[in-house]
Amino acid sequence: CALRNGKATNHTEIGEQQFLVYGSNGPIGSYSESNFDGGLIFGRVGAVGEVERVREPVWVSDNAIQASVTDKCNTDFLYYFLSNKELSSLATKTAQPLLNQSTIGNVTVPSPPLPEQRKIATVLYTVDRAIEKTEELVNQTERVKTGLTQDLLSRGINNQQMVETGSRFGLLPEAWELRPLKEVCEVAGRTAPKKDDTECWGGDIPWATPSEITSLVGQTIDDTEEHLTELALEKVSSNLLPPMSVLMTTRATIGECAVNTVEMTTNQGFKNVIPGEALDTWYAYYRLDYERDYLSSLSKGSTFPEVGKDTVENFVIPVPPIEEQREIGELLQSVDEQILSYKESKSQYKRLKRGLMQDLLSGTVRTTDTNIEVPDEIAQYG
Repeated sequence: CALRNGKATNHTEIGEQQFLVYGSNGPIGSYSESNFDGGLIFGRVGAVGEVERVREPVWVSDNAIQASVTDKCNTDFLYYFLSNKELSSLATKTAQPLLNQSTIGNVTVPSPPLPEQRKIATVLYTVDRAIEKTEELVNQTERVKTGLTQDLLSRGINNQQMVETGSRFGLLPEAWELRPLKEVCEVAGRTAPKKDDTECWGGDIPWATPSEITSLVGQTIDDTEEHLTELALEKVSSNLLPPMSVLMTTRATIGECAVNTVEMTTNQGFKNVIPGEALDTWYAYYRLDYERDYLSSLSKGSTFPEVGKDTVENFVIPVPPIEEQREIGELLQSVDEQILSYKESKSQYKRLKRGLMQDLLSGTVRTTDTNIEVPDEIAQYG
């Protein structure tokens, strides 16, 4: 590679001018000129050691190093090899870690024949395209869900007669009622015994914390990291939450929801909703998730925000007829299931890529005798 530091410039927002400006960790803006025709970009300061592959002219800032690859190596092969290395470990051990040209220039790179480099790059490039397409499907379906949620939770199923409610909800279907949560469900807080009370911990009862809800993949929870004993429930005078309750965080992080599929309990960072006959679980889940920002605006507390039980009990929501609630919940669930399916596919592609990189870039698996068609976008760069 021919290595050169980038140069500072007064860039504007991305998309306003012709050429993207690359910093140490990807595009940071745009500029009217370019100083690099394409190749590899390394994070020099900041996101030290990050590697970007660009195929068009860009402006490289002074936080990055640009690398023009010679015809002795395929650019994409080199990109995949270097992005698989911990280049950040080569940075200077100073207050502000720095990666310089001489350090990058002395990294040893394997050099299989160019046809094999191209085939390796093609395999990994193909998986990357699959990851990108799956991510596009996730984003498109999430946009569809946003619009569908807005429509279903404000206009309901089919074309209904709308009436003015005189509330913050404005127009709603005529058959819908406005009711506080305490009229359609039980709002149940929970707690836990002291951590040093060893008789209470290590049992079989799942005990959820807010961090488990915020990190949850999907909408349901069936197990937790920590578990209580039956004695713990006796000591804190607490009952288990029945399955198909809505666990809702109300301390620090407010309004994150999940539906439990087994009996469990939670810590004091929740106000949980146990639906009655007039409230469907999944409608409640999507309604509360939709109202998250407004609920958060009702929080109090100087150290960290919290929504009290009285506030949640008196929180007014639109309540459609129960059958319509179920239809709304089922429609939104089906979209969420599709999103989750796409996300699982993306995770599988990423695992596949990690395995392929390990095998192909180490020479454990060779592509010499394989019939891999190399696309022009790979072949033209070495």
